[in-house]
Amino acid sequence: MNHNTDSPLQFDKLILVEHLAKIKSPFLHVITGVYNDVKDSLDNRIPAIFPKYTLHNTAHSFRIVNYMAKLIDDYSKLSELDIAMLVCAALLHDIGMAISEQDIESIRNDSFPFSEFKYSTMLRLLGGDDVAAMQEYVRRIHADLSGRYIRENLKQLLTVPNLPNLDFCEELALICESHTKDYDWIKNRLTTHEVRGDFSFNAQYIACILRLGDILDIDGNRTPHKLYQLISPKGTSDDEWRQHFVIFNNDKIVTNDKTNLRNVVFHGKSKSPDIHRKILTYIDWVEAELVGALAVSASMKNQYNLPFDEKPKVNIQT
Repeated sequence: MNHNTDSPLQFDKLILVEHLAKIKSPFLHVITGVYNDVKDSLDNRIPAIFPKYTLHNTAHSFRIVNYMAKLIDDYSKLSELDIAMLVCAALLHDIGMAISEQDIESIRNDSFPFSEFKYSTMLRLLGGDDVAAMQEYVRRIHADLSGRYIRENLKQLLTVPNLPNLDFCEELALICESHTKDYDWIKNRLTTHEVRGDFSFNAQYIACILRLGDILDIDGNRTPHKLYQLISPKGTSDDEWRQHFVIFNNDKIVTNDKTNLRNVVFHGKSKSPDIHRKILTYIDWVEAELVGALAVSASMKNQYNLPFDEKPKVNIQT
């Protein structure tokens, strides 16, 4: 199946969404409902609150879904609920960044109940820059706010088709919260086998695939916040950074014919020694994520196998 990555991605053309449509899965209705619920917030609300940030929009979520399909050994062996939750996690993991005006007001008043950290402290640390302080404050807690959004708004939607009393809302909220936690948190808070009606899902596996898909979305399509933060460019170098992003390849997962393992591969070119060092730091972080995900998934059933070499292949020219 040849999926062209050059054209703008569409929800119904994503690899995992097409798979659910092809097998006429009743969960197609669920994931479409989630997409319709959050698309405007992802595309319009987040950029309003995070004007200086890289894009956490539907296109970012779509690319994560297609990375997920390539990370999974054989997605046709997963349950329909596994796949539906993967798609929902990609759509919802950053929805906590789309906070309401009411939340912003209570953050500014130091009365926001979802964080022990005071906004007035953040504002002082960032020299009174309100936009920067609000961005940093929300970024720190956005995964927990994503969990809150799911619990408060999507419980009725996140149900097993024809069994409206059986939902998977709490597990999906925890999976979205987990993308800023560590692998011990995933092992302690999530399970490997949950059953809903005729369907089962592996929440730990879904959390691992979400993290890997998220971290691999780094190239000209999206200047990644974490890397941008490490470099923290100023003035004209900031403009240069935006113009000349240094990772060139969109497809970062290739199969090694000799070992049958998959490799994460980075191609690119960096003119600055500083940025080259920062890129290598980012790739070290990718490796740490691979090591963590492989350790968590090692004892899982065969369909949850992650056939990856834990060392990324790096072809970044200086």
